[in-house]
Parts: sequence; structure tokens; C-alpha cells
Amino acid sequence: MIDYAALKSRLPPLEVIAAQYGYHPNRSGNILCPFHPDTRPSLSFKNERFHCFSCNARGDAIDLVARFEGITAAQAAQLLADRYGTTPPTVTTSQRDNRIELFNAWTDRAAILWIRYIRLLEHWRDAYRPSDPAQPFDERFNFAVQEIDRADYIFQEVFLAQPREDRFTRLTQFYNEQGDFIKILERHLGDDYGERHEARVA
Repeated sequence: MIDYAALKSRLPPLEVIAAQYGYHPNRSGNILCPFHPDTRPSLSFKNERFHCFSCNARGDAIDLVARFEGITAAQAAQLLADRYGTTPPTVTTSQRDNRIELFNAWTDRAAILWIRYIRLLEHWRDAYRPSDPAQPFDERFNFAVQEIDRADYIFQEVFLAQPREDRFTRLTQFYNEQGDFIKILERHLGDDYGERHEARVA
């Protein structure tokens, strides 16, 4: 069984791989999306992943090559290994099961932190609602009003998604897109958040 994470760590930057197919990023780091009729560069690269803001195509190096070549992920992994002179590393069943266990633990923790994030936004929206519309709005109120619906939508789409296959896919995307933000939430909304919040309110 191919260890995709280990293989990707041996590959060049995603922009280099895209350039081999004739797609060179502009000054903003974007390219014309190869996966729909694109007239303005709408596909960007970040943290070794790509995302098109128009057609929503997204993924990593293996996904990109699989799309370009019209092949499976396993075939794309082998092609990339051959292209860059490496052997696809393998993962044992026990290693895979351990990764699944760690991923499940992470998603459980992320769900708790995301709920706390929504509650914090609700607190900011209610506690800092301006009593006089003529006065400047508190930045926390402005942010909460703009963010709370998006945060609630993400929670429902990711953590409550059905069927199970869709939920796993969305959790994987959530991990790739929001992993760094979850680390920030852990620092600010960790297990002592309730005590710190009560101390500020008191």
C-alpha cells in the first residue's frame, strides 16, 4: 500500500509540477485553471495544495497529476515517483490504522474547538452590539456578524455531513484547509477557555 504522505514529501513544489504541464504561476501565484474554461487565473497554490476559486477543483500534487493525465491516484503516484527518480514508499496496515485513529482524534477535537469558536462569535455579536448606531462599531462585533454564518455553515457541512463517505471527504478537506486555524483555536480556546472567559466577564 502506497504511503502517499511520504511520497509527497519527496516531490518538488506543486508549482514546479504544474509548470511541467505548461502552467506557470503569475505574479500573484495563480494560473489559468486547466479544469474549466478560465479567462482569469483562478487556480492558486498554498501549502502544497491547489484550489480553483471558480470551479472549486482542489487537491494535492497527486490529485493534480491524476486530473492532468486522466488516471487514478495510485497511477499518478507511480508516475510522479518515476518522474522524480524515487520509489513509492509503502505503509503497513498497522501504520494506516494508527493514522486513522490519530485523524479521528483530531477531528473530534476540531469539532469541540469549532463549537467554542461559534459560541465566541455569538458572544461577541451579542455583547458588543452597539447601543447607538451613530457610534463606531466594535471590531469584534463587526467580525462576528460577518463570520458567524460562515462558521456555522462549515460546521454543518463538515461535521454533520451525510453519508459517511461525504463526511470523510469533507473532513479531509477541512483538515487540509483549516488545520493551521485549528492550532490557533487550540491556543486561544483550549480546555481552560471556560475559566479564562469567566474571569474576563467577572
